[in-house]
Amino acid sequence: MILEELKTESRTVILYEAPHHLIRTLEELYAALGERRITLCRELTKKFEQTVRGTVAEVLEHFRTTEPKGEFVIVLAGKPKPGRETQGDGDEQKIGYDE
Repeated sequence: MILEELKTESRTVILYEAPHHLIRTLEELYAALGERRITLCRELTKKFEQTVRGTVAEVLEHFRTTEPKGEFVIVLAGKPKPGRETQGDGDEQKIGYDE
């Protein structure tokens, strides 16, 4: 399975997903990779472009309560380097939502 191969990938991974598959994809990412940092970008380069940031679990919970609409680009953080539990800017505990 491709997700198994991503467990050790330290580079950022970019995926494209349709709205009707998004929740299942996030569930599979969480099951295979655990708590990684993730950013979902909706409708890139269009009038209603939006970005949601957080951990996989936080973003999954967001889309369980907010219906996904539009096409998504998923930006998934690579596996953290040894000795670092998270990667990012220190804002890991909050989900972000930009319009």
